Amino acid sequence: MEEKQILDQLNTLSNITREQSVLIEKLSGRVDVLTEKIQVSEKKLSDNECIINGVFELSKNVAIYAKEVEHLTKTMDKRVTDIEERQYKQGERIGALEIKPAKRMELIITTIITGFVTLLLGLFAGYFL
Repeated sequence: MEEKQILDQLNTLSNITREQSVLIEKLSGRVDVLTEKIQVSEKKLSDNECIINGVFELSKNVAIYAKEVEHLTKTMDKRVTDIEERQYKQGERIGALEIKPAKRMELIITTIITGFVTLLLGLFAGYFL
């Protein structure tokens, strides 16, 4: 009976060994799948790191450009103010130039009217006196 028990135990061990071999193959396939997923994840992490570095560089450049735009805005505001002051002064000069002919015409008309009235008064005084 010992031989039969030994054979049974050997068969049991053989079955267990086959089951373990199948299990090892399944686990080996699973390890391969997990290894591939890890490699894909590492690639994604590497790509994300490149993107993060790019975004960091971009944000630094945007900060630099923001300072340049701020400086440019201040410069343009000053120039616009200067131009507005010049336009105001030019407007005053143009207004003064426009008034000159009107004053001259007013003086001419006043002189003509005064001369005419003086003439009429002189004729009137000469005729009646």
